[in-house]
Amino acid sequence: MEKLNTIILIDDSNAANAINSAIIKEMNIADNIILMNKTSTALDYLKNDDKINYPIPELILLDIEMPDENGFEFLKNYSTLDQAVTNSFSPIIVILSNHITPENFTKGKDFRLVGVECILRKPMEREDIEDVLEEHFGFEFD
Repeated sequence: MEKLNTIILIDDSNAANAINSAIIKEMNIADNIILMNKTSTALDYLKNDDKINYPIPELILLDIEMPDENGFEFLKNYSTLDQAVTNSFSPIIVILSNHITPENFTKGKDFRLVGVECILRKPMEREDIEDVLEEHFGFEFD
């Protein structure tokens, strides 16, 4: 089965990161699963040009409800990264939320240009990630 090289999970909840990474590990769909609980850590990771120790993510799963800097602030900062940085990658970004409100849905759609493709309810389920992988990466599941 084909695999993604790297998936990054950004969520301030260790429990959510553990559940989501367990699903991804069970599915055996990525060589690297990187867990982060702060958006600033994720931005620093993405800016790093040592792509051996900081592999380029094909998929980012981003919680939008975090205390220090929420997911939408991350997306604003991500959208302003230097083109020299972002030209080397263009991950699909999936927003995760406990509460998918019309406002959050509209805000999420505003970030389509930086790779936001959908908003999923937390906790994520296997079928959700299968749908993302089929639609955006050409994976096939039974």
